[in-house]
Amino acid sequence: MKKGVLALVLALLLLPLSLWGAITLWGGQMINSMLRPDHPQRDDPITVPPDYRDDRYWASLPGTGLANLVPGQQPQRSGRAEVAVFYLHPTSYLSGKRWNAPLFANSWAWEMVDRMMATQASAFNACCDVYAPHYREATLWSFIERDSEDGLRALELAYMDVSRAFDEFINRFSEGRPFIIASHSQGTAHALRLLSHKVNSSRLRHRLVGAYLIGYYLPVDMFSRELTNLHPCESASDTGCIVHWSTYGDNGTPTPSVPHWYTEGWEYSDGKEMLCTNPLNWTTDGSLAPADLHPGALQLPADFGLGNRLFNQPSGEQILALPPVLPQWTWAQCRDGILYVEPQLAGPFASERDDERQNYHTRDYALFYQAIRDNAVQRADAMRRLAAYR
Repeated sequence: MKKGVLALVLALLLLPLSLWGAITLWGGQMINSMLRPDHPQRDDPITVPPDYRDDRYWASLPGTGLANLVPGQQPQRSGRAEVAVFYLHPTSYLSGKRWNAPLFANSWAWEMVDRMMATQASAFNACCDVYAPHYREATLWSFIERDSEDGLRALELAYMDVSRAFDEFINRFSEGRPFIIASHSQGTAHALRLLSHKVNSSRLRHRLVGAYLIGYYLPVDMFSRELTNLHPCESASDTGCIVHWSTYGDNGTPTPSVPHWYTEGWEYSDGKEMLCTNPLNWTTDGSLAPADLHPGALQLPADFGLGNRLFNQPSGEQILALPPVLPQWTWAQCRDGILYVEPQLAGPFASERDDERQNYHTRDYALFYQAIRDNAVQRADAMRRLAAYR
C-alpha cells in the first residue's frame, strides 16, 4: 500500500518535469499536433449560434461580470454612463479539437475569457458601461497556418457572431449613446471588419468616440480602402478615430504577419506600413515617451499553469479583485509600426515563455492599463464637449 502511494506521489511530482521535457525534446512538432485540428472546419460539431437577446451570451454587462472590477484604491463609478463600450476579447481557445470554440465549456479557455474581462475590458469602466459578448472564436491554429481555408472559415463563423452581437449592442444596449469599440488580438481582427461593415459608411460613425484596436497589426492601407471615413487618432482627445499598437521589448523582433479582411478578400500584412499609437502620449510621430509619463501597469498574478494551457483543463481560477496599478513602469516608442518598451526580463511582467523576440503580445493591455483607462475618460469628455458645441 505504501509503495503504491509513493509511486503515485512520485508520478504526480514528475509529471510537470516530464511534460516540460517532452516539449523541450519534441518542441514545435508536439505543440503543433495539439494545436492543429485534424479535420476540416465544416466537420466541426454543429453548434447553435449565440442568441444575444439572452444575457447569458454576454461575458460582461453593466453590473454583471468581471469587466466591472476596478484597480485597487480607485473609485467605482456608479449610475448609467453617457458612453457605452463594445469589447471583443482575444483568442483563448488553443485546442485543436475544434476550429471554433464551444461556448459554456468547463475549460481553461472559458476561464480565460473572464480573465480578459478583468484585465482588459475593465480598463473602460471609469468612463463607460462595458458590453462584451461571448462568441465562437476561431482557434489559435487559424492564425498559424497561412492561407488555410479552414482557418478563414473559422474566422468567418466567429465574425458572424460578432456582427450579430454588435447589432444587439446598438439596438438594445447603446440607447443612442456615443460608443467605443475596444478589442485585442483576434478581437481586433473582427473589430476592423466590423468598423468597415457597420460604422464607416453609416450614421453610426458620428457616435464613435474612438476605437482601441490593440495587438494585431493594423495596416495603414485599411484607411484608404476600408475605413475611408475614419482616421488614426492624432491626439489624446481626438474622436471618431482609431488607435493601435503591438508591443515588443526594445530589442524585439516582430513576428510574421496576420490575415486581414478586405472587401476584395483576405490579405496578409507582409511588407505593409503599420499604424502604431504610443499610449503614453497618444501620438504616432515616433517620439519616445519617458517612463515618468506612464500612469500605471496592471499585473494580475495567474492561477494556472502549462498543463491548463496545453490541455485546456480548467484551473478553477477565481478573480475577486484587481490589485493597484504600478506607475512609471516603462518608457514607450513607436518605430516602424511597432511599439517598443523597456525589456521585461524580470519582475511581474516577465514570462517563462519569452524568448529573444521579446514579443509582449499578451501584455499589450497590461503594460498600459491605466493609460487606456485615463484616455478613455478623456476621449469621452471630448465627445461630450463636441456634442454640446454642435
